[in-house]
Amino acid sequence: MLLSICMPTYNRGSQALEHVQAILGIESQDFELVVSNNGSVFGKENYEQIKNIQNPKLHYSEFKKNQGFLANICQVIKMSRGDFCMLLSDEDSVIAENLPVYLDIIRHSQKFTGDLFGNMWTAIGVIFGSTSDFQYQDSSAAAGEASLKTAYMWGNYISGLFFNRQVITDQVVDKMLARYAGNTAWIDYPHMFFVNIGIIKGGVVMCSRPIVRIDTPEVLKESTGKTYIDGQDFSVPLQYIAWEVRLAQMKGFCQQIKDLDVSNDLKFWMFCAVCNKTLFLHQVAKSLYLQNDVPWEKALLALVRGMLDYLDEVDITVVSRRRKLVERHIIELAYKINGVTIPYPLDKAK
Repeated sequence: MLLSICMPTYNRGSQALEHVQAILGIESQDFELVVSNNGSVFGKENYEQIKNIQNPKLHYSEFKKNQGFLANICQVIKMSRGDFCMLLSDEDSVIAENLPVYLDIIRHSQKFTGDLFGNMWTAIGVIFGSTSDFQYQDSSAAAGEASLKTAYMWGNYISGLFFNRQVITDQVVDKMLARYAGNTAWIDYPHMFFVNIGIIKGGVVMCSRPIVRIDTPEVLKESTGKTYIDGQDFSVPLQYIAWEVRLAQMKGFCQQIKDLDVSNDLKFWMFCAVCNKTLFLHQVAKSLYLQNDVPWEKALLALVRGMLDYLDEVDITVVSRRRKLVERHIIELAYKINGVTIPYPLDKAK
């Protein structure tokens, strides 16, 4: 079987049912659909309908209680039996007419040694599929440094990410669960950890044909998050957008950088890319929740202070040796991405 479409789902029974029915209506026999219900408390009748669908393409499982996003992602991947698995959020749908394009890429993924989008590789580790909201340019890169510099820190969103199951095996998933226990970035973005392994072990392909339609999600009952800024507590809509969590995520990604078997120069480049992503995600949160009473510029200053303080403990030798260069890089990024001038040296802003 070429492809497993993997849908982790929680409390979106109505949308999940609609999308499951649509996917199962696709005529191709080259895929299966894997659904994992993460102990949903809403939409139980819809999940019961999914569970009772009699179709050999469908494989359904459920947890009795919510095990968290990480566990559900790992569950659908380990349930998959295709050569590749594609992650699909339960709020999104597959654009059926473009599925054959991706099946053809997978069909050639192991034996391809020629030119698809202008580059060479021996095997594909990760495919980035375009969505209705974001379109990649057709491109590819060989495993290792070329793939890392093409795709590192891409793929925040799960829908449209394809992983080669010969690279992201059950054993790899289990080892990462053990290695990164308690790692905030791994807990929040496990798919990005899988991307990083995939693009080192195999080549990367980015395809311009949209495979996922981003749909409007049902409203989830999210718990209100908290953030501490300049001596005060503030509420944030989602905990993971708090500056403290963004800093913890940065530290988590750095743990994986240390573990990767790449050159020191490449590790330094990756560290700078993580800094870039951290500040970019802060700006995204600000733009989405600008009406919230959070003092976003003070939050940014707290985040930058935390990033610079982290340089005292970062366990990546090449970064420690280039401390001053990294400091300037972070300050300049804060201005470039967030439009905020931060005094340097930073102690002038205290």
